[in-house]
Amino acid sequence: MAGAIAWLALSALLARPWVRQAALSLPLGYTVWVVAGIALLPGYLMCAMFLSNSLYQALPAPVNGSCRQPVTVLVCARNEAKSIYHTLQSIASQRYAGPIRILCVDNGSSDQT
Repeated sequence: MAGAIAWLALSALLARPWVRQAALSLPLGYTVWVVAGIALLPGYLMCAMFLSNSLYQALPAPVNGSCRQPVTVLVCARNEAKSIYHTLQSIASQRYAGPIRILCVDNGSSDQT
């Protein structure tokens, strides 16, 4: 955030001549509003995004089988008789060391779901 704020301050400083020149033919408040919306705010957001992505460090992958917390998977289904088996089979075949509980919620199906 500090880097993005510093970039915003530098951009605002560099935009002052632009605002002064535009304010000769347009109202000052309007000119400041337009410059902030076109240049300063997008520049601040892009800088914040760039710096946060460059400083991001992914967490190390957990060691296989180290997480054994129970997990509950909710599957909402409506008229899914033809494909629900594959969905449930895919969930059940996950490589997870802990217990997996599957709750299939039928939302008023008219087939055999």
